[in-house]
Amino acid sequence: MFKRLVAAFKRLISYVIRYLKRHSRELSFILFLFFLQFVVFLPVFFWNKPWTIFFKEFPSKANYTMEESNLNSKRLSKAVEYFHSTDAKASLKWYDDVIKNNIDDLDMVVSIVTTKRKNSKITKNSLGYLLQSSAKVDKLVKHQTHFKSIFTTICNVDAKPEEHHDAILLKNYLPYVERYGNSKPSIPDLFLPQSNVTYRTNTPVRTFEKETIDYMFCLNAAKYWNPKYVLLLEDDGIVHDNIMDILAYVLKYRVGNFSRYGAKDFVHLKLFYPEKWQGYAYEKDRILELLSGGLVGGAIFILIYLSYNIKRRKHSLALIFTCGVLFTVLTCVVIGRQNIIELRRIHPCTYRFVPSPGCCTPAMLYPSNIIDELSKSLSRDASKPYLRTDLAINQFVQSSGLPAFYIEPNLVDHIGKVTTLGLADKPANQFIQQIDI
Repeated sequence: MFKRLVAAFKRLISYVIRYLKRHSRELSFILFLFFLQFVVFLPVFFWNKPWTIFFKEFPSKANYTMEESNLNSKRLSKAVEYFHSTDAKASLKWYDDVIKNNIDDLDMVVSIVTTKRKNSKITKNSLGYLLQSSAKVDKLVKHQTHFKSIFTTICNVDAKPEEHHDAILLKNYLPYVERYGNSKPSIPDLFLPQSNVTYRTNTPVRTFEKETIDYMFCLNAAKYWNPKYVLLLEDDGIVHDNIMDILAYVLKYRVGNFSRYGAKDFVHLKLFYPEKWQGYAYEKDRILELLSGGLVGGAIFILIYLSYNIKRRKHSLALIFTCGVLFTVLTCVVIGRQNIIELRRIHPCTYRFVPSPGCCTPAMLYPSNIIDELSKSLSRDASKPYLRTDLAINQFVQSSGLPAFYIEPNLVDHIGKVTTLGLADKPANQFIQQIDI
């Protein structure tokens, strides 16, 4: 038996050697191509690109922090400049006209949930997240053409709203709602679901409980204006320039026609999912996605080979295809899925429309008719220890039997290195991407 195995192994080695000699020309070129790609081209162009294998390590975390701080300061300067150049009275009148001209026919309310932060250890100045997100939203809402009417409001849920200075400043430019104070334009003090307690008089004990009740308040305050949809945006989320283009397309061609999910009602559209969890992983859909890309790459290699090597095509197709698959798969892994999916931004129809993951709430679009049932569910779950808002929403999705969706790649960038929950700052290297205001 052992002799047979040795003989078989020798025959295999002999066959491989003959095969390599026969295709030495192709192999030499392929090896040269691999060398150019992985030793020259990719390291040069992607050495400092986030989420790639070549992402450069700075000498210390302080440099990441400094870069993130500089980028945040530049965005904040642009946001401040935007509001300084905006006529405050004209801005408020613009939103007043939106309400007056679209009573009971409002397409969307964009509500920006905000509370003051305990500033980062490295600065005593305002981080200005709210100013940045509000400037971008205000600019896009006033110039978008896909929806007939969109209303924007700042939802200040700070227990001491007068101390949230950025929100107070924006009160001069944008409609403004306070959970623990006055609103402009005014809305009544709303009641918690199935309760005689109002949001203003409710006093949550736990941090996560307050987070959930705050979220419910902003949802219901936005619903007060009777829109078709509510886009709830946390104050450290900056929307992309094309967010309205994509939402209009998805609501018309995807959400309006997903009979395969069994219903046309849905809980939400998630517009952000953390990039650190978007990479390739040992998950069925991610593995299939990577292999599919490899097969496309292999096919492209064959087409190129046939274009220049017609006479030798019968003997080398398997080799060329295999090398093409390997070349493409390795390239995708090196560059990172987070960067590969950016190619989907070429057109609204190329965005992925998939079941929503459970995590995270920086940007969520809700149909107005789901808010009452969702609020009841959140109200029941709010007091459960350590149950965060995103997990409570996910529990409602699972119990309701209604679908929830995620649009990939993200339509919102997350800039919140410093959280509102008093937790430790997040790693600065997750916030060094270039973001336009």
